[in-house]
Amino acid sequence: MAEALKTHNRVGVERIYGVFIKANNPSLLAGWYTEHFGLNFQNSDCGEGDNYWCEFGKPSDGDAPQPVTGIFAIQSAKSPLPAERREVVINYLVSNLESFLAQLKAGGVQINKAEDYPYGRFAWITDLEGNHIELYQPL
Repeated sequence: MAEALKTHNRVGVERIYGVFIKANNPSLLAGWYTEHFGLNFQNSDCGEGDNYWCEFGKPSDGDAPQPVTGIFAIQSAKSPLPAERREVVINYLVSNLESFLAQLKAGGVQINKAEDYPYGRFAWITDLEGNHIELYQPL
């Protein structure tokens, strides 16, 4: 199996780009992170309820804007979450989503959904344990 994974020209994940926490009360949870972690969130209604996020950047020289290196977001859960069931989605940055999805399909991984937005391309898969994974290619 290890030899099969060492093939050339494979497309892979570049890094974790975002962590998304689903919450019953995103406003309250974002306030907690602001108070205790010093995070400053932006807010919008993304069509599925409240969405709070902050972007992390790497230091830049001079007046150039900082490139975004990661996102931490707190979003409305689609339905009430019981105490024993919380959902966190890890967002992986990929450089070529189309090739990566083709590679996953060839390896027997089911693609649950893929969508394009004005700010990037997304796809969702599930790992062997049922964890939700989001793949993201910026435009």
